Amino acid sequence: MKHLLKTILCFGLVLGSSHLKADSTNDQSMLRDRIVKIEKKVVDLTWVGELFLCEDFLSLRQHLKDKNNRDEAAQVVDLVKGKQLTMTQRKIGIYLLSGLSDKEYWKAAYPLLFSVTDRILLTTILYPGPPYHAGYANAYNVEPYKTALEALSNNKAIPVPTRRFIGSILSGEVAKNYKECKLDQN
Repeated sequence: MKHLLKTILCFGLVLGSSHLKADSTNDQSMLRDRIVKIEKKVVDLTWVGELFLCEDFLSLRQHLKDKNNRDEAAQVVDLVKGKQLTMTQRKIGIYLLSGLSDKEYWKAAYPLLFSVTDRILLTTILYPGPPYHAGYANAYNVEPYKTALEALSNNKAIPVPTRRFIGSILSGEVAKNYKECKLDQN
């Protein structure tokens, strides 16, 4: 049982699915309401695995993972970019996107790389980390993401620690560490 929980926490395995269907005009409002509801259930994110105990999070994350729901994933990105969500809710939005494959995550989260100014939120976008996702860790040699990461690492408006972290992504170090974490959990 302990090994199973550890595996779930590192890989973010999600079982079950959701059959959410919403009127397209209300999708963003519905998504915002669901994120707010998730935040109320988890209270805070001091323990990152807490979201995996929230059925609403798991259901919505699985729903966004379905290729038929890419418009809603884009709406989550818009919510994260906007001012409608608190910082915790924005992080939940990023963690919801972490159910996507690497390439789908990179594509969906790409608009956030140059629109988010908060250091902690940008770092979360770049690397949600275990148990969620590798983020851009595996994009260090994939265009156009490599070029975007290089631009961010040279942006003087971004704090030095964040630029150093981006440098670690570009060197492949973060990808290596993420892979080792996954191997440690097997």
